[in-house]
Amino acid sequence: MRTVLFAALALGCADGRLGAPVIGDNGLRAAGADSGDTGATTPPDPDADGDGFPASVDCNDADAGVHPGAAERCNAVDDDCDAATGEDGLVSTGGANFPSIASALAAAATGGDVAVCAGTYTGDLTISRPVRLHGLGDVTLRGTGSTTVVTVTGLDVTLEGLTVSGGDGRLGGGLVVTGGGFVGRDLVVADNIATYGGGILLNDPPTAAILERIELRDNRARAFGGGLDLYSSDATCTDCTFVRNYASNRGGAVDVRTNATLVVTRGTIDDNTAGQGAGVWAGGGATVDLVDVAVTGNLSTGGGGGVFLNHNSLVSVSGGEVSGNSSLLRGGGALMEGGGTLVSDHTDWGEGDTDNAPDDVATVLSLLGTYGANASFQCDGIACWLIVLDDDGDGYTNAVDCDDQDPTVFPGAVERCNGVDDDCDPLTTEIGVIDNGGVVWPTLATALAGANPGDTIDVCEGTYAEAVSIDVPVTLVARGAAVIDALGAGPAVTVHADGVTLDGFTLTGGNAPFGGGLYVTSAADFTGRDLTVTANSASYGGGVALSSVRGTTTIERLTAVGNHANVYGGGLDLYSGTATVTDSTFDANDAGSGGGNLSLRTNASLTFDGSALTAGTGDDGGNARVGAGCTLTGTGATLSAGIGLAGGNLWVADSGAADLTDSAVVLGVAVGPGGGAHLEDGATLTSTNTDWGALLTDNLPDDVANAVGAIGSYGAAATFSCDSVACQP
Repeated sequence: MRTVLFAALALGCADGRLGAPVIGDNGLRAAGADSGDTGATTPPDPDADGDGFPASVDCNDADAGVHPGAAERCNAVDDDCDAATGEDGLVSTGGANFPSIASALAAAATGGDVAVCAGTYTGDLTISRPVRLHGLGDVTLRGTGSTTVVTVTGLDVTLEGLTVSGGDGRLGGGLVVTGGGFVGRDLVVADNIATYGGGILLNDPPTAAILERIELRDNRARAFGGGLDLYSSDATCTDCTFVRNYASNRGGAVDVRTNATLVVTRGTIDDNTAGQGAGVWAGGGATVDLVDVAVTGNLSTGGGGGVFLNHNSLVSVSGGEVSGNSSLLRGGGALMEGGGTLVSDHTDWGEGDTDNAPDDVATVLSLLGTYGANASFQCDGIACWLIVLDDDGDGYTNAVDCDDQDPTVFPGAVERCNGVDDDCDPLTTEIGVIDNGGVVWPTLATALAGANPGDTIDVCEGTYAEAVSIDVPVTLVARGAAVIDALGAGPAVTVHADGVTLDGFTLTGGNAPFGGGLYVTSAADFTGRDLTVTANSASYGGGVALSSVRGTTTIERLTAVGNHANVYGGGLDLYSGTATVTDSTFDANDAGSGGGNLSLRTNASLTFDGSALTAGTGDDGGNARVGAGCTLTGTGATLSAGIGLAGGNLWVADSGAADLTDSAVVLGVAVGPGGGAHLEDGATLTSTNTDWGALLTDNLPDDVANAVGAIGSYGAAATFSCDSVACQP
């Protein structure tokens, strides 16, 4: 026995020590693990990045700088593998943290990146060599209030994702740039003060500055450029906003001087104030291009609410608007003094409540021009004149072309059904226009004859006295109150083709064997939307007949009122097919034999959701008749006030079925049995949470009956099922 025990212990310990860890090619295996005779090993725990921490504890085993206990840096990375450790207040460059932005800038490599995490950093900075200083999160650089917050003297400096505020200097309150290659992105420069450039001063840098998505607001200048001041500088400003800036002398939002050039694309210059040029002041040979910029709501006390020009400067505005600006002197929109050129290219200068006050373009002594929307003109400080352009190349200049950007719109063009004044004559209407892709047709029949599969034919307001046959897959859309009146000659619309959509029409005056208003026969995938079908007659389907339809037949928001069928389906008759009718109204339709509002025949199946049948009359089913082998399924449906010989609201034939959920069957009246519903032998009815009326809304003489008499009486929210013999709760 002792020999056996010793042998067992020896086999269990690879190095002869009971419970010692086993070391193999795959690393450590837990103490006490089975020996190699079983083949079991502990799964490897690699350290792919070689930082001394295996993957089981290293949250990024591909980065040696990330591991438990690592110093958290400003890089939007969980460096220490502890989600509770934040980065707020950190400043990092070259993989190291620094106690301040200034020290990080001093240590940064040329062309390096200094990242600043969320927080407010107080102090004034000077950047003298190429570097990118960018914020991660909500970062505010707050000045000491004694000078400019950020001074850029070095080349190729980028500032990004920062708020700069609290500066008070002589040259640039928030930011002054003298170095070339400057880029500013996603900056907010707010609540700064300076003599020149309350927000930003570009002070003669050697190359153009690039500004993107800059917001300059609530800055003040003691002299020039409340928001931005350009002195002998070139710059572009894209998607920039200038709001509520102030300059005591000139250029509330922007001051451009001494041969400087500024291009602003897609911007807003709003609610700024200055002595001159509350929006833009340009002088001394300066050039300003405003492209799709809104210059609005600016106030000048000394002229040029929107724009002020002098000393041979050039201001061009293209698109956008110069509107709603005001001046206490002259030139609410623009004031020209001492030369210069103003060019407007399709710009809105305001009208009525948005007009500039007291005028659009003026000198100190005289009015030069009054303009409105889409104005193209040029002024030289002495006079203004219209610019003759033909931008769209249609042969008509902007002087007469009401839309010089669309070559299909010009005086004498054919008026189309598109809601556009195509012929530049407001007296010409679109009534009666039928438009297929820009080709106008005299009748619906000719438009359909010329249509290709997949075309959309737009039909404008009007009454079209013709019976229409659709034999090609098209979409026919009413743009306005379009009425198709068959004048008693067949269905108003007959659909033979698959894939037809009919949208928005009123169909009337039809008289036919099938479908007085609309007849869809042997067609697949028909869609009808927002149709009104009224005052039509037929033997079957006085308003609408769907016959042997295939695929997905859908009718949405149909209104069928006052139609007549000699036999079945005063409102709608569905014969041998499947269809869905939603959110529709059938009212006061009648049928001689039954189904005053709705009839299903010969194995037809109809889903009838969110729709109402009211005040229908017919022998078998005043509102609805469900024929042999047919199924009517309704959710959120209403059958009300139907009158019939049998089945005031609903009549179901042998092997027919009706299934109503969350619906209402009320106020039905039958001369015989079944004011609510009449079931023939072999018929079934299912009611789920459906209201069958009570007292003043009850069905008369009863709710559910067969040929002999009543088999069920119910009230609100009733759930039951019936065959032609009895009902079960």
